[in-house]
Amino acid sequence: MLGRARPGAGGPRAAAVARLQPQSLSSCRQPLRAAAWETIPATYVVADSDPGLPPVVQEGMTTGRADRVAHIDAGHSPFLSRPRELAAMIAECEEVTAAPQPRNGRT
Repeated sequence: MLGRARPGAGGPRAAAVARLQPQSLSSCRQPLRAAAWETIPATYVVADSDPGLPPVVQEGMTTGRADRVAHIDAGHSPFLSRPRELAAMIAECEEVTAAPQPRNGRT
C-alpha cells in the first residue's frame, strides 16, 4: 500500500504517490476485447500483505486466467516495496515461459 508520503520524504514511493490520479470508472465497465492471458501462459503474483485485496480474493481473480500463481510478501505495490524480489520472480517466469504455447485451444 502506498499511503501518504511523509513531508520531505523522497525516493520512488514519494514520486509514485505524487503521480496518483483518479481512475475512470469506464475502465471497469468496458467489455474486455483482448487479453494476453487468453493466448499465452500467465503468472499472477499475489501480494500477501495487501490490505485492500486479501490473498484469497486475489487468488479467486486468477481462476481461468493464470497458469501459475506466485506469492510475494508485499503490499499492493510490490514494484515499489520489493522491486528486487519482484524482478527475480518476473525473470523466473520469463525462463519458464521462454517459448509460450497457445492456451485454451486459442492461437
